[in-house]
Amino acid sequence: ANSIINDFLSLAQSRVSDKEKVLLHHIIEEVSPLLWADANLRGQSVELKLSPSLHELELNVREIKQLILNLGRNGMEAMGPKGVLTLETRSTHDKVELIVTDSGVGMSESQREKLFLPFFTTKIQGTGLGVSLCLSIVERHNGKINVESVEGEGTVFTISFPLDKEEPSGVRS
Repeated sequence: ANSIINDFLSLAQSRVSDKEKVLLHHIIEEVSPLLWADANLRGQSVELKLSPSLHELELNVREIKQLILNLGRNGMEAMGPKGVLTLETRSTHDKVELIVTDSGVGMSESQREKLFLPFFTTKIQGTGLGVSLCLSIVERHNGKINVESVEGEGTVFTISFPLDKEEPSGVRS
């Protein structure tokens, strides 16, 4: 019950979060041992495909850690033993992308349509708040989240964070 209440309160927050300029890679490197340990217990593996050149972003580190852990663990729960979870980063001229891919069971179109609704879950023990919380975190960072999934083939979450155009040369005013 406490977990559900905490998730619901996090979801309901509309406050401006404390952000700092940071490389997304640093956050991924901090949470990857947790994902590797979880994957190891399940007989799965985690691959990192981090872009060699990535722009810094204004991020709330705690929230982005929660985003990565939620999406990573959801992916692992959708996979059987020998499943592979991949965290990938890409950078373009106007955004940085985080791509979380699992080799799990995938989702039907009707499941994808309900995915971001609070309390919708396909898990026996799920609260249905994890993915809704992820959407809330992404929106607080002015980002976008896209989901592609094929039943029997897995799911890909692509999170796009816009680059801050107000500080072109990294100089703060």
